[in-house]
Amino acid sequence: MVPLSSDPDAEYDEEYTVDLSALEPLAAMPHMPDNVKKVSEIGEIKVNQCCIGSCTNSSYYDMMKVASILKGKTVSPEVSLTISPGSKQVFNMLAQNGALADIISAGARILECACGPCIGQWKRTIGNLKGDKTPNSIIESFNRNFAGRNDGNPLTNAFLASPEMVMAMAINGDLTFNPLEARSAPPRVRT
Repeated sequence: MVPLSSDPDAEYDEEYTVDLSALEPLAAMPHMPDNVKKVSEIGEIKVNQCCIGSCTNSSYYDMMKVASILKGKTVSPEVSLTISPGSKQVFNMLAQNGALADIISAGARILECACGPCIGQWKRTIGNLKGDKTPNSIIESFNRNFAGRNDGNPLTNAFLASPEMVMAMAINGDLTFNPLEARSAPPRVRT
């Protein structure tokens, strides 16, 4: 690791100190990406669909973090987890290094490398199936959570979070779980 530092003669208008150990996991609430709360403030919400992928949070590094968290674990039987790697190259690299096997073994469904998941072009297998108009909640690592965007159901409450948060929710099945408890060592990414 290369230490970061400023020039020895650097001058600053202000300095801020951030205690990273005091930060709490966050999630964007329905139906706006900037409606963010601490997970501890959201309360108990059952999720039955977790999604990783699309153009956001689906890089090789993101997918390796997902595989690292899922390795040796199983997705909650009440949750459908879909993963769409960011590109064909990312998909191939995951297959070559064995991470894809860890993801699939945990119970994830792999979707095409495309924009389909973000705009609702995927089939749900648990909970609110396409065409159903009942209230339900999903959590995803996408960049938008507008009403009706994901599955055409305006009653779907779509939460946004990091891939690590989505994995913790997929394993636990609800938004009460503290993802920091599922934290594992950062994955070693081959260059």
